[in-house]
This record gives sequence, structure tokens and C-alpha cells, in this order.
Amino acid sequence: CRTNQAVIGGEKPNRLPRKPWIVGIVKSKKTSAPPPEYVPNMDAGSSLEFSPEDQALANERADRLYAAINRLDEKHRLPIVLKYLSGLTELEIAAALKVPQSTVKSRLYVARQRLKASLEASERGEFGA
Repeated sequence: CRTNQAVIGGEKPNRLPRKPWIVGIVKSKKTSAPPPEYVPNMDAGSSLEFSPEDQALANERADRLYAAINRLDEKHRLPIVLKYLSGLTELEIAAALKVPQSTVKSRLYVARQRLKASLEASERGEFGA
């Protein structure tokens, strides 16, 4: 594939990200909590109706997740936000951040591990994590 050859060869293929502007936005703002009408993704066969208690729990979980993301250092927060909230691929993130794709993969792995530990700690009531 010409795009892969161009990336490996150091050329800038014309197909790579046209979304580097999102990096500036992510760097300048912390990730905000979801709007009050936030509803988590559901499986196709699931009911989309929530009781007020279920909605409150879902919003609380989302708030904890966004808070944990905001506690990450920038080099780990940016790839998480760009991949999971903005929908960029690892290759697009690598081009936008001007780092190798393997670095993006590594940072995503470390960030996911830190998020997991932070969320587990917050569920146990250890708020310093």
C-alpha cells in the first residue's frame, strides 16, 4: 500500500490525518464531563430506558472516568482522548503528535493501566489515586 510505504519511507502521504487541529483543542482544554443527558452505549438488543437511579449511576461512573483521564499527564492523556473520544486511529494520532506509532501504542497501554488503577482506587474510596 502506498500510504504504508510513504509512512515507512518518511514521506508525508496526502491521506494521513486532517485532524491535527484536535490536538490543539485537547492540549488547551481538560476533558470535560459528559453532558447531563449522557447515556452509555448499549448493545443492540438492550433496552435504552433507564431508571433515574441507573442514569445517576451511569453519570457517576462517567464523571469518575473523565476525572481519571484528566489526572493523566499530557503525554498519556492526549492519545486516550484522541483515540477514544475523537475517534482517530493510532496512525493518525502518531502523525498528529509527531511520534512513532509504536510510541502511541505504548502510551495508550500505559494510560489504560493507569486509568484502571485509578478507577479501582476511586471505587474503593481511595481518592488520591
